[in-house]
Amino acid sequence: MNAVLLFGHSNAGKSPLGALIERRASSPARRFRHLDFGEHLRMVLAGSFDAGLSDGDKAYVRTVMNGGLLDDAHFPVARRIIEAFISGRGCRSGNDALVLNGIPRHMGQARGLAAMGVKAEAIIYLRCPAGVAYERKVRADKGAGHEDRSRRDDADIDIFKRKIVSFELETAPLIDWYQSQGAKVLTIDVTTEMTPAEMYERFRSLGAQEFKI
Repeated sequence: MNAVLLFGHSNAGKSPLGALIERRASSPARRFRHLDFGEHLRMVLAGSFDAGLSDGDKAYVRTVMNGGLLDDAHFPVARRIIEAFISGRGCRSGNDALVLNGIPRHMGQARGLAAMGVKAEAIIYLRCPAGVAYERKVRADKGAGHEDRSRRDDADIDIFKRKIVSFELETAPLIDWYQSQGAKVLTIDVTTEMTPAEMYERFRSLGAQEFKI
């Protein structure tokens, strides 16, 4: 299964952009299916998405939702969520592409995805300094800006800080690694007030057509 990977700090705008790519770029010949991994973790805990996880798996997921990273030993949790998403959305291998947001977050997850047969054809890097990400978070927490997060339960500043650190230490290095594996990297410089629509148009202008996006 081919994939487009969304990378960037928390609140950079990955989720709204992923939703736009699915909605605007899909065609009968090639459909894009946006998997917001963090949102699906929340859905699993809320009982609105069935990935066949055990009670022990769900207890572990609760620890991840506090800003931690899903470790290599628990990658089967991620695999079941991704497989349930692919099956539920009717994704066609060879034609359709996943738009992955929130996974991989470290090298172990990248290797786990590769073992599943998920091939990254493009990386969309929302380059967003930590200070800009914080300003966007403040706006989003108020229900303004790029995304309304006023009803989210993960707005705690300590969780945000942990996500910033984990991205810089664990996730950002994956961009160069995927590029070395042949993936095209499209970089969008994110500003405080940049909208998802503006990101999408910038993404298109950077050569997304090469991937029939």
